[in-house]
Amino acid sequence: MHLPAETIEPFRSPGDDPAVHKSMRRRLGPALDDSSLDTLVDSGPVLVMTGGDDPLITSELIAATVQPRFADLRTVVVDRAGHWPHLERPSVIAAQLDTFLAPSP
Repeated sequence: MHLPAETIEPFRSPGDDPAVHKSMRRRLGPALDDSSLDTLVDSGPVLVMTGGDDPLITSELIAATVQPRFADLRTVVVDRAGHWPHLERPSVIAAQLDTFLAPSP
């Protein structure tokens, strides 16, 4: 990443403080207004899909660097897919998105 260390550091361990999350996002989107920042910080569930055979983005990497940033992170590992599961297994990705976006009963 081509960002200063002081910008990257909060992403490593942001904790649960909404003010910290808002500050991080303000650095990445300086034109965002407070309402937009609130939307980003208060976002609902987040879906991360990764290929089961991806040597770059591993489950361990997601657990260590992505999961701590979101209160409601859902991960899906797409079997028989590498780094580009959306191209390798598009029907699986589409089905997972349909399930994720479906209204709750």
